[in-house]
Amino acid sequence: MADEGNPNAPNTPDDTGAGGGSGNWYDSLPEDLRGNEALKGFDGVESLAKAHLTAQDELKGLREQIEGGKPVIPDKPEGYELPAKFEGAPDEMAGEISKQLSQIALAAGLTKEQAGKAFSALMASELQGLKDEVAAIERHQAEVKAELTKQYGDKYAETMNTAFLRCSEIAGKVGIQPDAFKAFLDQSAVGDDPTFIKFAVGLAQLVSSDNFERGAGLGGNESAAKVLYPNMA
Repeated sequence: MADEGNPNAPNTPDDTGAGGGSGNWYDSLPEDLRGNEALKGFDGVESLAKAHLTAQDELKGLREQIEGGKPVIPDKPEGYELPAKFEGAPDEMAGEISKQLSQIALAAGLTKEQAGKAFSALMASELQGLKDEVAAIERHQAEVKAELTKQYGDKYAETMNTAFLRCSEIAGKVGIQPDAFKAFLDQSAVGDDPTFIKFAVGLAQLVSSDNFERGAGLGGNESAAKVLYPNMA
């Protein structure tokens, strides 16, 4: 009993707290560890060990979660799997942009998510550009139509029909079928171009139906220049 109450006496197994004993395990730690406030919350080595194992499991799960959500960078352009279609835009345009952007994204080291966002943004910009161009053309056409309507009044429709009829007749003189000529005007949108409309109206005024009935013009004895510009030397 001589060691009872002696602070220098060796600890017994019950004093370490490792097995749930009543000893103060924290006081038995080295001095540098006793200064760690986080350790004071544990009642023994066993609870500290359990906490350590729990933390290791949580860390492992966190690592797996990070690895699972790691951005994917493809190793070839096809790996980006960018769409070849975009609502409202021509398929040919969307397909070409998709192909080019896949190559650019690979060279820049973009992730699939980044490339996808870039494709959507670029297509939206291109589509808006197309809409702006169409709107500008429509405004210009409306201005030309208003000008021609003001100029020809009630005879506007008749003047337009005559103008395109003359153009079709001239096309026939050089071997172009009327249906093919009309299809060209419709498909190429040349027939809606304000400059061409003015040209067609002017041409109809220079070339009368009598010229065609007499076989003159491009298919007759007179040259096209003489028919279109009779006053030119």
